[in-house]
Amino acid sequence: MALNPITLDHYNANKGIADSLLKLNTPFVYGTEVSLANYVTTVEDIKTHLEIRNALLEQFLKADELYFQSVEASDKMQTRLRNCIKGDKGVESDEYVMAGGTRQSEITSKAQATRNEKKKTTLMIDKKG
Repeated sequence: MALNPITLDHYNANKGIADSLLKLNTPFVYGTEVSLANYVTTVEDIKTHLEIRNALLEQFLKADELYFQSVEASDKMQTRLRNCIKGDKGVESDEYVMAGGTRQSEITSKAQATRNEKKKTTLMIDKKG
């Protein structure tokens, strides 16, 4: 769910109703909770809370953007650091592995294991067929 700023459309529609009723100079009191004065208050609450929400959303979106920029910068720096360690210590070094790399011997070993597994599967299919 994307979060976007909310417009004043709902507030403006309710504010128009409240302003029209206020021009009649009638309090429209129908109990302790239902009155024109209470309606005006709740309408103004819409605007107040909308302004707070949108301001906080703007701050959140900026913080979110900064977070993802930091993650991207960290990932790039890790790659650059790992490449420098690779050039300095080699791809078989513990330092290279600690920096997020994989030893070439492990890559070769895994590739060979995959080829052997495929060969076994092919042989089993050939024997059945």
